[in-house]
Amino acid sequence: MSAAIRGPATGRFFRAFHAWSRLSNVSHQQRRCFVSTGSLYDAKYDKPSYAKTVQASQGKTATRVRIPQARLERIQQHPTFLQRMNAALDANIQPDGDPNDEGFRLIRIEAPSARVCRYVRALLMRRDDDPRTLDNTVFAKVKDTPKNHPDLGIDLKIDVSAERASLLQDNRNELKLRIQDTFSVHLDFLPEHEGAIDGMRTIAISGARKDVNLAKDFIKSLHYELEQATQIQEEQLDKPLRTSPEPSSVSLKSNKSAPIKDKYKATMRCVPSSVVVLTTSVSSSTSDIDSLRGMTVSSLTSVTLEPEPVVSFSIRGPSRTLDCITAGHPFAVNFLSGYPVGAQIADIFSKPHEHPSQPFHAVQDLNLAKIYAQDGDSAPPNIGGKHVPARFTCELLPGKSLEIGDHTVIFARVTNVWKSRSPHSGKVTFLAYAQAGYRTLGPNSIEWPAAKILKPIQSKKSAPS
Repeated sequence: MSAAIRGPATGRFFRAFHAWSRLSNVSHQQRRCFVSTGSLYDAKYDKPSYAKTVQASQGKTATRVRIPQARLERIQQHPTFLQRMNAALDANIQPDGDPNDEGFRLIRIEAPSARVCRYVRALLMRRDDDPRTLDNTVFAKVKDTPKNHPDLGIDLKIDVSAERASLLQDNRNELKLRIQDTFSVHLDFLPEHEGAIDGMRTIAISGARKDVNLAKDFIKSLHYELEQATQIQEEQLDKPLRTSPEPSSVSLKSNKSAPIKDKYKATMRCVPSSVVVLTTSVSSSTSDIDSLRGMTVSSLTSVTLEPEPVVSFSIRGPSRTLDCITAGHPFAVNFLSGYPVGAQIADIFSKPHEHPSQPFHAVQDLNLAKIYAQDGDSAPPNIGGKHVPARFTCELLPGKSLEIGDHTVIFARVTNVWKSRSPHSGKVTFLAYAQAGYRTLGPNSIEWPAAKILKPIQSKKSAPS
């Protein structure tokens, strides 16, 4: 489906429907026609903070929160954020211990009161920590807030692309009004001012700090900012798809009753499947990120080990990634960790995008992983980082592809296997998908009693002479 979305109008409709469906009573069946569903949106939020009573300096209150190490580094590197926070709130933060296996770190917060500690903790748990967001953070005067106030107010300004702003204002501000109603906040588009970045609009969000942060996160998650198409992108967008969207020549009966299909889907949803990201490129002669192609698949299966390792998976056509694979270009199978970051990477590569290389830009911009590609290298591009614990390098088996319905089944030989040598790699479980959500393998295996094998009963009849 993603390859069929070419024009900005079509892509805009998908983004608008996605945003609208997440704020309305849209049925699960309707949403599945357009966007992936499941528990990933909740998984994108940071884990609940680790807060308990800790000793503090005299006249201070202390608490702790667990945030990503990368976020802590960006906050510490910002030239004014911590200084302004200390001046406005008389609060300080300090790392407490080393990062854990998931890349989270415990942070100690000291402030004049428990209410200020909670306010600082909410600021640190914000997912958007880019320099401009940190610049525009306005610290509420917590000391002046009445003690019986149910929540601390906050005024936050964020910059969004003009396209995203127009998406909020379409159809008489329908999406903007839905956001205000859903999150109990107020949104204002501020007038353009000197020094503003071209193509950006500033939105002021006011309300309770928790509601403001949720509304901001939702607005930021609508879609990734689109970049101007490069020459390679324009050539690929104008180039016709090689994979045919027409049904295959394999005879399939289409008169199956709906109840059978419903039961089939309900049954298969309970079957855990692997989740990997395929990465390849339109040409090995360039490492330009705009030439990269990738997608998430949940049908990877081991076929055989002898005489050589072979895997299989299926892709629904038309698909740019499928075009590259069937053209004989090598590709990588990137296994993801069973953590929220691994699920977020899988989700990015599973969604429709206006430009085929957009998922790679998104993964890098969000600091989820690194993209590796070299000019003239026969090895395919791949995703690197601690949330990619293993990787296969594969080549298509010529003449072995099979078209079934609207899917193409690919058989490929595994030419190289890479596995992380990190001391924690043995503890990492790979990402899986079941029950309309991303899952991870539990720590315990199932134990069962050994079966007693009965001896075969010999027949009393004598053998014929």
